[in-house]
Amino acid sequence: GVIIAGAIASIVNSFAGSVQTAWRLAEMAAQFEEQKAVLNALAAQYNLTAASIIKDIERASRGMINMADATAIAAQGMAKNLRPNQLVELAKAADTLSDITSKTVVEEFKNLTHAIALGRERMLEASIGIIDLTAKFGEKASKMTEAEKAAARYEIVMEKVKKIQEEMGQTTDTVNDKMERFSNTVRNVELLIGTLTIRIGLGLAGVFNLLVATITATARMIVAPLAIIEKGLNAIGLSGKFWQDAFTKLDKITTEKIKNMIDNFSAMVASSEKLAKAKG
Repeated sequence: GVIIAGAIASIVNSFAGSVQTAWRLAEMAAQFEEQKAVLNALAAQYNLTAASIIKDIERASRGMINMADATAIAAQGMAKNLRPNQLVELAKAADTLSDITSKTVVEEFKNLTHAIALGRERMLEASIGIIDLTAKFGEKASKMTEAEKAAARYEIVMEKVKKIQEEMGQTTDTVNDKMERFSNTVRNVELLIGTLTIRIGLGLAGVFNLLVATITATARMIVAPLAIIEKGLNAIGLSGKFWQDAFTKLDKITTEKIKNMIDNFSAMVASSEKLAKAKG
């Protein structure tokens, strides 16, 4: 008995752990889809898509920036006047700078983007030195708009990075690079599993709504004649609307569940952008 109870407890714990993992991955994927929808809206002004920008950033970083981080950081940068091609170049720069610091390519990419787009120049002092707009542009710097300042900071950063690249020469793939790339591959796989979990969940919800709609529709058909008879009895002076009220409630539930079912199945097969909107 003790052995059986222990086995059951082990199974329950394993199941609970699996559910928690699936829920965590689904939440991560949902956040990614929402950020991707934001990036898509920003990319549209350049006639690009979030997917193309993410792919370019992944390629430029040699696979060392995962999809989730590429999406989040790119959206933040573009919202603050950085262009898609600049983000791609910053991804390359991040790959270079990570070789001379103890930070990952993702961390360097985030620091570069925030330093340029948000004016947090101190974030880069350890890797490329001080970024001083006044030293380079003089009094003109104080009259610049935020967009002009971001462009100026980008210019200074890329000049410094180019010098570093020339001094370092051709970089080789290190063991650390391979581990970092593998870690990002795992993160991308987790996103895929999370997205599949969301879509499977929507499908199951759709099936549930279909079953409820079928049951309530059947009950509505049974109640309908009784509601009609009751209405006739009301006409000759007999009070009571139990069956009429029951028919109204069943009709409302059926209509609602059919709508939910259609929404669930539509979201299950929708594009990433539409899925994010459906969840929002």
